[in-house]
Amino acid sequence: MTGTALNELLLDLYTCPLDRTRWNGVLDRIRQRLQIRSAAVQLLRRQDDETTVRWVARDSESEADRGHHNPFICGDPNPRLRCRLNLQNNADKIFMRDRDFAERGDPVALGNLKSALRDIGLGAFLSSRIGITQHDSLVLVLHRDVRDTREFSQQDEAFLASVMPHLRQTVVLSEQLSAVERRLEGLEQAIDHVPMGIALCDAEAAPTWYNNRAARTFAARDCLWISRGRLTGAVPDDTNALRRLIAGAAADEVEQVSLTERCLLLGRPATQCPLQVVVVPFRAQHHRYEARPEESFDRTRVLVFFSTPGNRTVLPTDAVANLFSLFAAESRLAVALCSGQSVTDYAANHGVAVGTARFQLKQVLAKTQACRQSELVRKICTSVVAYAMSDEWDCRNGAPGSEVSISRPPSGRPRFQPSLPRYPVESS
Repeated sequence: MTGTALNELLLDLYTCPLDRTRWNGVLDRIRQRLQIRSAAVQLLRRQDDETTVRWVARDSESEADRGHHNPFICGDPNPRLRCRLNLQNNADKIFMRDRDFAERGDPVALGNLKSALRDIGLGAFLSSRIGITQHDSLVLVLHRDVRDTREFSQQDEAFLASVMPHLRQTVVLSEQLSAVERRLEGLEQAIDHVPMGIALCDAEAAPTWYNNRAARTFAARDCLWISRGRLTGAVPDDTNALRRLIAGAAADEVEQVSLTERCLLLGRPATQCPLQVVVVPFRAQHHRYEARPEESFDRTRVLVFFSTPGNRTVLPTDAVANLFSLFAAESRLAVALCSGQSVTDYAANHGVAVGTARFQLKQVLAKTQACRQSELVRKICTSVVAYAMSDEWDCRNGAPGSEVSISRPPSGRPRFQPSLPRYPVESS
């Protein structure tokens, strides 16, 4: 392979962590360079004297014929997987042919494997292995066509020796990117439970991420939404004030502006409460947040928090009962009080005597160790139930906005920027 061809191979290879569909093309190039029938790469884990295939990728032809190819490459019928190989350190590379496995494994099983491989057109075999961790290793598995009687040469081994470290680095990067994605998904799901809208914007008020509450607000197009990729208010004055506030916060990296100067009310129809907005500069802490590639050249971001004080989360009565050890009737009363009802209102709505409701309230206060009704409401509304289940419960119970589809906001921008693809894993 010429220097140009090798560079093209490596360029394709290092795109694989972000686009796993490129693995087929990379292995096609290796197959073409070595003039072989099949090329596959496997991520193996050896533990407790057992080897499992965590992931496998194949060249395009082998992928198309994976139904025949898969059992003999990464399935139980492959006796090569049962041979114990010791890597002295993570950088060691091992080249193995069938004769090498015959010295360490079951010759009969290996003979049966070669016969089965011939039936699907696969002949001479060579593998190259490189360690990744104490238990994990990467293996490149190559087969010539059954009609090709040539053995693999030292030049072939030299080529693999130059490629294997890059394969290993690609897999390591893929694992790291998958870990980052899993952390981001967990954080996004956690923030979706926060009972207020949160949007991450650039200095131009263009959101790059926002949570469920924000998505419902934008979709309702009431007092704040996304227009042409930027946050927009119901009236031009609100839009200009909000964008000036965001631009100022983005430029204020040392937070010299007081919190009161970062607050804003966005107008709504006269019958509704205005939307409260707070804009906060965002400074990434590298140990807690990893920017996506499209953000890496622009570190200016602003957090926009917004909420309507009149909105109350409808709490699940069964969860409140379990958390505070209440009976069902007591839990219904407590939730009603948290939604703004009085004891008299609750009694009328549920067909019970006011005296009965007051007695239930005394029981609830005693069980929650609250001295007065206001403290009871504070305890429940700031409990883990209110935060962890608010978003999920609102969607299930038809809270305002729950009927709005939030898969794509009005601007056409996906709610989440495309996230890093998970590393493909296949079990044996």
